[in-house]
Amino acid sequence: MGECKEIYRKEDNFTGLDLSILNDGGKRIFDMVVEVKIDCSLSDHVKALGLTQGELTQITGIRQATISDLLNKRKTTLSIPHMLVLMVVLKVPRLSDLFDITFDAETVNKLNTERKEWEKTKKIPKELVNLMVKNVLDRTK
Repeated sequence: MGECKEIYRKEDNFTGLDLSILNDGGKRIFDMVVEVKIDCSLSDHVKALGLTQGELTQITGIRQATISDLLNKRKTTLSIPHMLVLMVVLKVPRLSDLFDITFDAETVNKLNTERKEWEKTKKIPKELVNLMVKNVLDRTK
């Protein structure tokens, strides 16, 4: 894929992945993940079209600082409307053409297995029920 390929691992406490925007409940979700790989090719698309940051800012209406942060891998959050605008402007049909986020095989297998069981039983998995209870208890403190 693109020029930036970042791998974040549980064993390294996902160092480099800014989890500060998450509350404690959101952070606990990462206990279920072994590794996350993020590939981004936004800069590749911008360069291929011969666009400058300024032109992309003027076309999209997205702040220059946000565009710069995205192109330089400093931006950690992006709204759905911004993603859609970038997709249309850069003429890419799938978000994964710009940003592709995948889990390691162990996590994928676990998620697939648990998803099938959840669909079959229609019962929230015990691991998520426990997480939900902990999150509710934390909010009532």
